[in-house]
Amino acid sequence: RVSIIVPTHDTPESMLREMIRSVQRQLYPNWELCIADDGSSRPHVKRILEASAAKDPRIKLHLGPENKGVSHASNRALDMATGEFVVLLDHDDILEEQALFRVAESVLGENPDMTYSDEVMVTPDATAVRHYAYRPAFSPEFLRGHPYFVHLLGFRTQLLRDIGGF
Repeated sequence: RVSIIVPTHDTPESMLREMIRSVQRQLYPNWELCIADDGSSRPHVKRILEASAAKDPRIKLHLGPENKGVSHASNRALDMATGEFVVLLDHDDILEEQALFRVAESVLGENPDMTYSDEVMVTPDATAVRHYAYRPAFSPEFLRGHPYFVHLLGFRTQLLRDIGGF
């Protein structure tokens, strides 16, 4: 199982719906979506999250009463994770349909502690590509001079727990 952890806070409605849909469209079916809302004040957020969790048992939800920051929300989401591997997803990200298959393929084939991927930035309505960020095989030089690890980023769940979370 791959656990996807997502902190949310006042996410625009269309982005929140698209993020959830992109997870539900994954070719790899053995996932759980662990969403921790960080005290959103916009009513549509709670409504969408509760409706999504009610329709799909793979969606786990924590609704925080107040905004305590992305690290706090990410730790609440990590608390719900039961998968051996977790991937970090922002509330406004969209996953390609094979993303979790590729993560599972890597975990089963290479047994890594961490995975990372290329990234595509799209317009807010997701109709056009703004920028591609290609990330090569690990390079200490590239790491020192560029935002190397962004999304999709994954870790062995126990590793995150052993270091105390975020």
